[in-house]
Amino acid sequence: MKKFYGLTGTKLNIAIAVIAGTDFALFGYDQGVMGGLLTLGSFLKHFPEIDTANPPAGKTASYTSTIQGITVGAYTLGCFFGAVATIWLGNMLGRKRTIFVGSSIMVVGAILQCSSYGLPQLIVGRWITGFGNGMNTSTVPTWQAETSKSHRRGQMVMIEGSLIVFGVMLSYWIDLGFSFLEPSTISWRFPIAFQIILALFILALIPGLPESPRWLVLKNREEDALQVLCALSDLPPEDKKIQSEFQAVKDTVLEMQKGGFRDCFRMNRNRNFHRTALAYVNQMFQQVC
Repeated sequence: MKKFYGLTGTKLNIAIAVIAGTDFALFGYDQGVMGGLLTLGSFLKHFPEIDTANPPAGKTASYTSTIQGITVGAYTLGCFFGAVATIWLGNMLGRKRTIFVGSSIMVVGAILQCSSYGLPQLIVGRWITGFGNGMNTSTVPTWQAETSKSHRRGQMVMIEGSLIVFGVMLSYWIDLGFSFLEPSTISWRFPIAFQIILALFILALIPGLPESPRWLVLKNREEDALQVLCALSDLPPEDKKIQSEFQAVKDTVLEMQKGGFRDCFRMNRNRNFHRTALAYVNQMFQQVC
């Protein structure tokens, strides 16, 4: 039986959950970190264009607040494009490589942000970070679900969601702690750079973890998919449970191949459009809140 970092069964499932949870904590961290930096004197000294309390000469508070909104919102805009791109990139690269690429892009974006001395660089860095995070957050739940035991999938995905809030909380406390280092630029450069540590943790560990069995079957790598299922359940390939699960994965993939993206919006007896609309609206309001 193939092992991943010498792990099988429950320990392997925990390792996958740790990486997935770290990614969602990183998502929450990125969501919250900028909010606590917008009023720091050393931050506004480098980016006076977004100082709404003391706008630059010839600029109004309304103008600077718009620029501030563009700066902060560039991250979420990047997330949108990253998530949309994953619709096509996800099946090309696979779950693991998509997360690896997304995390690598986030590191590049974070480096650009924490080394910024001008607003254009900061905005570009936030957009790049968002793009990578959009790839990750649209892939990790799928990877988590497809590499978890069936009776644990819902629980694991819910734990991921709760770790978003943990990431937001972490960003607030780090922002607060480093604010006492004013007027040093470390007060805002380190909180932005801290996300690199989380991304590097993901980059270091995800290559040795299992790929999604469903994606492996989709790419006609059935032997690899069987090995992953064996490792996840810590059972031999000939075990009836493994054979039944493997056949279920194959049947699911074959059924998926019959449809396409447009099928999500069909108003049929399965109410595909209704389900898709509920999912979209639910995610939209989560971000609005």
